[in-house]
Amino acid sequence: MAETHGRLFYRTTLHQRIQHIVIMVTFALQCLTGYPLKFSGAAWSYPLIKLFGGVYMAGRIHRISGLVMLGLFVWVLTYIVVTTIQKCLLVFKEQPVENFNDGFVKVVKVVYNLPIFPRAKDGKDIVDALKYFFFLSDQPPDYDKFCWKEKFDYLAVFWGIPVFSLTGPFMWWPSLFTNVGVPPVAINIALIVHSDESFLAMTVIFIWHFYNALFCPEKFPMDGMVISGTISEEMLAHEYPGEYRRIMTEEGEDGPSIVRPEEE
Repeated sequence: MAETHGRLFYRTTLHQRIQHIVIMVTFALQCLTGYPLKFSGAAWSYPLIKLFGGVYMAGRIHRISGLVMLGLFVWVLTYIVVTTIQKCLLVFKEQPVENFNDGFVKVVKVVYNLPIFPRAKDGKDIVDALKYFFFLSDQPPDYDKFCWKEKFDYLAVFWGIPVFSLTGPFMWWPSLFTNVGVPPVAINIALIVHSDESFLAMTVIFIWHFYNALFCPEKFPMDGMVISGTISEEMLAHEYPGEYRRIMTEEGEDGPSIVRPEEE
């Protein structure tokens, strides 16, 4: 591990941390109010539903938290689109577009260079990680600012929330949909898709994400970056050596004690 000097590095902005807290709270509420209905015959379902004020109140909490999560999704999607357009306009200003094809290529490059966008290096990092996990190599992956695990976590939201948002209304207003000609079987399909997607999401969060953010030895009992947005220099050099080398090149060994990132 590279020698470090005890500095802190900002990896997430306040805006990003608020996003995470909102989706964390709404997801937890939806799990706690939805699964007692899915497993209504289980011994633990009744006490949990009673904790939230009964079936009626639990249902209201489930739907309200779903609407808040959908609102956050729309806000984040709008934020990403607007900031990407701003970056494209900046590129166009610095390098005037000669024709449509030139403009298209510039836009593709801007999108490809977004921090959370999957890149060819992520595929190499996955292969390197597998080699390291199975003792085929003694070199861990050379992760940059965001590794493939974090990109998977982030981009999964762009699949899960649309699925919940499209299937949820069928269960919220089943009579309305059947009265306008939607076949009843569509309601049943929506219920199955909504339920199974939620189970998939909960499994990924509880097994995959919780281990990486809470239970792995380096971060137990919790990754403080969720609240502070900062990571120690030692941890940065250990987990994201590619980013650490880049920052050291830009800031130097005698850089500021707290290194702030550019706003993403």
